[in-house]
Amino acid sequence: MKFVFCDLETTGLDPQKCCILEIGVKIIEPVSINTITEYTSVVRPVLGWAEHAESVAMDMHQKSGLIEKAARSPRHLEQVQDQVLEMLPDGEDLYLAGNSVHFDRSFLAVHMPIFLSKLHHRQLDVTSLRLGIWASMGQDPLTWKKERRHTAMEDLEETMKEFKHYVQNNLS
Repeated sequence: MKFVFCDLETTGLDPQKCCILEIGVKIIEPVSINTITEYTSVVRPVLGWAEHAESVAMDMHQKSGLIEKAARSPRHLEQVQDQVLEMLPDGEDLYLAGNSVHFDRSFLAVHMPIFLSKLHHRQLDVTSLRLGIWASMGQDPLTWKKERRHTAMEDLEETMKEFKHYVQNNLS
């Protein structure tokens, strides 16, 4: 068993209309919570993508510089999917993990279905873990303010920090 933590930066919330601009993936050993391997890439969007982009996402990614990076990226989504597939270990149950990971799963289903097909149907949602602990404790278990930089790898680092915190302080 391995956790495949994934974070996507997209042009909006609708996977049927919007596209992936960046992906971050970390394969994690669940017992030690150590990273086995990781991958990140900015994705060149398809022609005409901007007409379906949502203004909130555009503003956020314009400020972070992701729009400009995506326009210059040499990697198209198919190449990125192939590179992600190369890093997946064989013969392991791979569980998608992350914050509000249902969102990422919905985009993977539309835009990276081969990658998604390699993952177990069960998933680890760190946001749900937080809410469950919060409900049982009567207070928010997150003891710091999230930075929300909205770059895939920085968001993954924050998710990993949060997951480790819950495991070490609430689940042991």
